[in-house]
Amino acid sequence: MKGVITLTTDFGTKDEYVGVMKGVILSRNSDAKIIDITHEIEPFNVEEAAMIIERAYRYFHERSVHIAVVDPGVGGKRKEIIVFANGHFFVGPDNGIFSFPLKKAKGAKVWEIEREKLNVSEISSTFHGRDIFAPSAALLSLGVHPSKIGRPTNEFVIIKSLFPKEEENELKGKIVYFDKFGNAVTNIPNSYVEGDFIELEGITLKFSDCYEEGEGVFAVKGSGGFVEISSKMKDVREVLEIKKGSEVRCPMKRN
Repeated sequence: MKGVITLTTDFGTKDEYVGVMKGVILSRNSDAKIIDITHEIEPFNVEEAAMIIERAYRYFHERSVHIAVVDPGVGGKRKEIIVFANGHFFVGPDNGIFSFPLKKAKGAKVWEIEREKLNVSEISSTFHGRDIFAPSAALLSLGVHPSKIGRPTNEFVIIKSLFPKEEENELKGKIVYFDKFGNAVTNIPNSYVEGDFIELEGITLKFSDCYEEGEGVFAVKGSGGFVEISSKMKDVREVLEIKKGSEVRCPMKRN
């Protein structure tokens, strides 16, 4: 397989933005295979986008190119970057959206995109997805080395609050976002959890093996690799007064 490019944005589908990005990619690589991960990230929620990318990219073959555009700082001082980590390319703004591959992958490499190398006649100050990230991804999908697009850099943004803190024998994390079904997705990795209970804002919740078997409000080890707080066939926010950022604690597994 060659030329796989994924898209993750907060653009939605009402406007032309997603379609235009695909047009730019295909104008440079007509054989590109473009996969939409989602365009329904909560507007400006970089942390949610970072989690979605972490949950999704590993299901694509190596050398895939993952564009992520949730970019409240577009047109400002933040850089545009290419990341190579775990055999995958990531293209987007340097605002922490690639925090997981940058922090977790051994030997991750980063290049700052040099706009003059993209052969784009005019670059908008408000649509870098079209004018910078789509052309960069298309070039990568054709086998162009990142050094032909940008210069190496050791300075990049990682959102530290995306990673749970270790406090003695427990992990302190938070709710990062709510999915379509009203499940609260936390930043606690399933693999770190010890025991059958988790604490949410002082409330103790029991783990269930699946959504069907859960009673009341419960925790599950989600398919995306992170603990979720759920209520059977309900938006959990209808049952508990919780929100993005609500604190979650659990005993931590020791290796």
